[in-house]
Amino acid sequence: MDRHVRALGWINICAGAGGAVFGILSLLWMDRIVQLLLAFSSRRLADTVPASATYLTLLSAVLLIAAFPAILSGFGLLRYAGWARYIAIPVALLDVLAVPIGTPIGLYALWVLLSEETEYLFLEPPRRTGAPAPR
Repeated sequence: MDRHVRALGWINICAGAGGAVFGILSLLWMDRIVQLLLAFSSRRLADTVPASATYLTLLSAVLLIAAFPAILSGFGLLRYAGWARYIAIPVALLDVLAVPIGTPIGLYALWVLLSEETEYLFLEPPRRTGAPAPR
């Protein structure tokens, strides 16, 4: 189960970083996105562009907000910090709702985090040779 916890830590870090980058880029390029929506929409649909821009802005903000706990829990899982499980479980529950890619990742995360073997790993983390012991 040690490998699964470490893999989940890296998955959370990478997914959180990817979400943060996507959120930042979409916020920075929102004016270009709105211009593209206006250019490719018909006159009848042009009235929906402000609502679409608002939706995209909210989606970008949610991605940025959700990225922080994912990255934080990822680093905590790599160090077998007990608090990391309490952050990673809600992140996994949100991942389950992110169809189609997030669903298997969230289910995998829940399987890893709620496993009885994982509890013991966090009580007594495995020793790594050549690396300092976790504090």
